[in-house]
Amino acid sequence: MYRFLILAILTLAACQMDNGKAVNTEAFNFRVYDDTQIFFKNIRQSSYELEELKEAKLKVFRLKARKINNEIPQIQLAILVNWMKDEAYVLTEPNAFFEDVEIISVDWHDEASDSTGVIIMAQREKTNMLKFSNQIYEAIISGKKLTVTLNGTTFDFLSDPKEREAFRITMADYFRLTRAF
Repeated sequence: MYRFLILAILTLAACQMDNGKAVNTEAFNFRVYDDTQIFFKNIRQSSYELEELKEAKLKVFRLKARKINNEIPQIQLAILVNWMKDEAYVLTEPNAFFEDVEIISVDWHDEASDSTGVIIMAQREKTNMLKFSNQIYEAIISGKKLTVTLNGTTFDFLSDPKEREAFRITMADYFRLTRAF
């Protein structure tokens, strides 16, 4: 009985933890640790769809609760894990709206301070994808409005609360897995 209660409390805490928690960008090292692997496998993995890339010895985890909408520009996230090297990476998966886009640019606006800025990913390389995704994560937790402009048309980006939460949860799980929190 107590085991069930403890498991239930841990599961509920895992679903809500790290909402708005600051990320230590100095801790970006892609390393996965034994205790964080165990936590992810036992608690968080059930929230993800798993794709195994056997030849590459990689596992790709995509949040089940993500909202896929091909009618608007979207960038889905996946956690790519190489258990052989004890490393994990954030994989950005843009939809067809970004098909011919070499440099992905997301504009943000903080309505409270009326400040603006831009988040850019020039190359889809592991460090760039992580930095780009982290900047979007930080914009989400600080409540900034996001937009993208593609072929002269500006679209709201990650404006749906479910989309934002799926992005936030995936990044929080990644940061927990690599001890960036």
